[in-house]
Amino acid sequence: MRALLLALVATPVPALACSFVPWQDVVVDPLDSDGVGPEAAVVVDLAVHRGQGPEVAGCAVATTSCDDVGRVTLDLDLPAEAVGVRITLAEGSLPEGLGLPADPVAPFDGAIVLVWTDEATHVQEPLDFVLTLRTVDAAGDEGEALDVVVQDPGSGGCAASTLPGRPAPAGPLLVVLAAGALLRRRRADERRPTAR
Repeated sequence: MRALLLALVATPVPALACSFVPWQDVVVDPLDSDGVGPEAAVVVDLAVHRGQGPEVAGCAVATTSCDDVGRVTLDLDLPAEAVGVRITLAEGSLPEGLGLPADPVAPFDGAIVLVWTDEATHVQEPLDFVLTLRTVDAAGDEGEALDVVVQDPGSGGCAASTLPGRPAPAGPLLVVLAAGALLRRRRADERRPTAR
């Protein structure tokens, strides 16, 4: 029974597949340049997702192959004459491992996703940087710039729970309580007088 309890507490749930299409590549033809770029893009939504540690669900530990993936998702609305945007760092520092596309890119399904390895932990450092997005037309002419502030408070340097706002996982506590109960029972059995 004890082995079964320990096996149930430590049984991981298989990882789920993780994949992203970060953007579409843009091909421009400079021979068609008129020197006038498109109007600025509009950021409809910006979301920052950080890496996270395993999630405890009952007696199982749930993990996914996305747990160590950080990402910034930019939902963009581009003017009709723009085929994409050039993204550069204006201020601050990018998270380690996040590289910006060297050439102009277009949203895939309305969004550009910037991805980096963020470690599978709930302990995350803050993020604070500014990206400049410049629209680009089919001739490669760059238009108006739009500065986008990307911020995330991180975890404050520590994590005592499985997820923010959730209690710490009960699995290790159950193992300790079960072991203590078995030890008390064994001691009680040893103290009982035996009939002779």
